[in-house]
Amino acid sequence: MSRSPLSVSLFGLILVSFLSTNSILAAQNNKNSAQERKDDQKIKENRQDVSEMEKKLQNDAKAIKAAEAETQKHQSLLVDAKTNLDKVTKQTEEWIAKNLGIPEAIEAQRKAQNAYDEAAKPLIESMRTNPKYAALAQRVEAASKTLKELSTRTDLDVAAKQQLQSAANKEIADWRYAQSNFLETSSELKTPRETLLAAQKRLSELRSQMKKQLDNHPDVRNAEKKWSKAKEDREKAAAKVADLYKKAAIDKNKLIAERSQLSKSIMQDKANDQKKNNNNKKNNNKKK
Repeated sequence: MSRSPLSVSLFGLILVSFLSTNSILAAQNNKNSAQERKDDQKIKENRQDVSEMEKKLQNDAKAIKAAEAETQKHQSLLVDAKTNLDKVTKQTEEWIAKNLGIPEAIEAQRKAQNAYDEAAKPLIESMRTNPKYAALAQRVEAASKTLKELSTRTDLDVAAKQQLQSAANKEIADWRYAQSNFLETSSELKTPRETLLAAQKRLSELRSQMKKQLDNHPDVRNAEKKWSKAKEDREKAAAKVADLYKKAAIDKNKLIAERSQLSKSIMQDKANDQKKNNNNKKNNNKKK
């Protein structure tokens, strides 16, 4: 049975259409497969990046813990070095002071001060009856009384108490200044004053010598070097801890970024899968 040209032509068109559709579907499937492999590879790489950053953070934490322990060790060494320095300094200072005769010089100054104070007492009393200072003496007595009463007065606010206290302190300061000038110009105190000044000068000179010897003493200098070294080591250890914390903060931000990228890759993969499923549905409908 022969077919008409029209039938042959229609059959050819159907066949071509079927082959074209299969070719398109095959190409689409290949494209989808390539996209899936690309998505899977990207997710795999992102997971590896996240895992590496998590390991880095774990290593950062271990490094910080070790560095902090090291810093604490150096802190203890620094405390020991300072304790030793204080001990060596005190012992050396006492030894030098004894050799220079400083205890005796201190006692001589104390006796000279007591002698001066005893000689000055009657002169200070005479000031209170001296017409030149009598008015100031009365004001000082009133000022002293005011200061004693201020703490128990409840009729004044803080500002008023401060004003009265300031005025009273000024009166007392003026009296002490006048008293000092009066005593310094008194001929009756010439000898005890010169004795006291000589004792003060002698003690000052001895203390200056002691400081010089103390600063150059080998035991003290050695203890100072150990303390300085311990301080430097502690500072370096503390700086290392600070640097490690900075590094950990940077790595933490990187981990956040890597996790964000992984989430985006997973979401993109899901979007591509959804798109592929939608295309498959359309193609299946075309086949029907």
